[in-house]
Amino acid sequence: MTRFSALFTPFRIGSLEVRNRIVMPPMATNFASEDGSVNEQHIAYYLKRAKGGVGYITFEHTGVLKQGRAFPTMTLIESDQNIAPLKKLVEAVRREGGKIVIQINHAGRQTSSSNTGGPIVAPSAIPCPVRKEIPRELSIEEIGRIVNAYGEAARRVKETGADGVEIHMAHGYLLCQFLSPFSNQRTDDYGGNRDRRMRMALEVLRAVRTRVGSGFPVICRLSADEYVEGGLKLEDTVEIAKALERSGADALHISACVAASVYFNHPPYYAEEGVFFHLAQGVKSAVGIPVITVGPIRTPELANRIVEEKKADLVSMGRALIADPELPVKAL
Repeated sequence: MTRFSALFTPFRIGSLEVRNRIVMPPMATNFASEDGSVNEQHIAYYLKRAKGGVGYITFEHTGVLKQGRAFPTMTLIESDQNIAPLKKLVEAVRREGGKIVIQINHAGRQTSSSNTGGPIVAPSAIPCPVRKEIPRELSIEEIGRIVNAYGEAARRVKETGADGVEIHMAHGYLLCQFLSPFSNQRTDDYGGNRDRRMRMALEVLRAVRTRVGSGFPVICRLSADEYVEGGLKLEDTVEIAKALERSGADALHISACVAASVYFNHPPYYAEEGVFFHLAQGVKSAVGIPVITVGPIRTPELANRIVEEKKADLVSMGRALIADPELPVKAL
């Protein structure tokens, strides 16, 4: 028996059964073709992590619309034409005994018109402090179309044969922008108090659940603390997490930050290991569904301790799995 026995205990998120508690979080590779298609470079990269023994892979954030493309080489799942290349990746991972969840996203204001080919959009006409380009405020009708795009993207994810879908509601992208008073200053039904700011995220979750059915795992990723003045804090996220659980989320992937969070956005090596796991612990204490923690967790020793002490149910190890795809099998 491995000394990391907690970390190597099997687990379930709905119908998704995993061999251990190590998750590869979504990390953009910049490998996609101009049309947003997955290619052989993606497959080779993700196969290394599948062979390395990770519990499940989260495929990098994948755009529901070109309008929300974060960068020119972002993968897309905007149309049914995107299904076949992703299916090829999913089947390759499955052949190695791996599991894979696909994350879907819309960048909102956290991009530029040079990436999207048109005006960028957001809850309010407030620029991202890093990107600085002023977005156009979305109309109610446009919000409805984007909600539908998330639902259709989730349907396509299921048709690839993937093991689940993750809705990106973190890191300052569009759904996070709606959730946060830092970026949402609307005065209609999609802005103002916390319940109204949650409305779009909950509509997206319901649209996704309608398309994929009750048995398909749906995970929501949140920035529990945005580390900016006027942004989301843990107490806000706990209420958001409870609302997502009530609306049918199967698990919560708890991260932190937005583009403007500076130091904490990509914690450097001299940041304390596990600097964000207290956020997952705070959410876990308030919900009954599984909680995944992240950032930066470099060693199986810390990962095992987090699971053993029930501070989170699963542990995302991002840069650690870039550095060593075989980290899980070596720890085992």
